[in-house]
Amino acid sequence: MVADGKFIVNKLRSRDTGACARAKQLVEQFGLTCKDDCFVAGTMFAAKAALFKCLQNRANDFDFKDSIRGRDVLPYACERLLGMIVSAQGQKIQALNDDMGKVRLHWLITVILRFFFLKKKTEKKTIVKICKIPVFIKRNRTST
Repeated sequence: MVADGKFIVNKLRSRDTGACARAKQLVEQFGLTCKDDCFVAGTMFAAKAALFKCLQNRANDFDFKDSIRGRDVLPYACERLLGMIVSAQGQKIQALNDDMGKVRLHWLITVILRFFFLKKKTEKKTIVKICKIPVFIKRNRTST
């Protein structure tokens, strides 16, 4: 999981106990062991979808009651839950701001751009693809 470093939270505040407790309870229901309380605040991140396979077909497990403050704990617990699921599977939450994050960001941008635009040149033809759909094919002339 990668995110902006200023949104990665490593320490829990005292007011986070309800949301954190509910998230830990859900992680255990999914059969995972919580290793870390680290999460991304605001849930703006990029991660492999396979890490969240345990959430598939689990919509009924998210029944939350109002917290003491009168607000729903659901969004706060979900932030923590996503981070805990990632760490429970031995993965880390990495900041894009550090050197390793910059390498991953460059790789991610390359993959995204390759999806949107790809020009492939072979001996016989040139193919231009947009969103993996061939939009232009030109046969190369061969001299005999």
